[in-house]
Amino acid sequence: NRPILGSCQFNFASSENVDEIKITGTQGTITFVVFSDDPPVFSAATGDSEQIPFEAFGGVQEHVHGPLVDTVVRDLLDGTSSCPSTGESALRTQHVLDSLLNGRTSWDVDYLN
Repeated sequence: NRPILGSCQFNFASSENVDEIKITGTQGTITFVVFSDDPPVFSAATGDSEQIPFEAFGGVQEHVHGPLVDTVVRDLLDGTSSCPSTGESALRTQHVLDSLLNGRTSWDVDYLN
């Protein structure tokens, strides 16, 4: 395996409500959504497209966050787990989210005006 370099662009102030992640490489693009069970789509640079079955990724998970919640609970209750998330990492994430909100109280308000 070799590292893959890339970049991400997030638009939290878009005038459109679009749930889509697109990864573009030299051989094509993989497009998928976060809040749906729609399978990812691979669009080759040649113009061909195909849906990628979730089985290729180990199947659909009922609760993706379940294993993390389990490690947090076991770590707090009896110390039998070493949870990768800490209060420090949660605080850092919350700081980023607060910065993105920039004083707004919700993502649901019209923050373009």
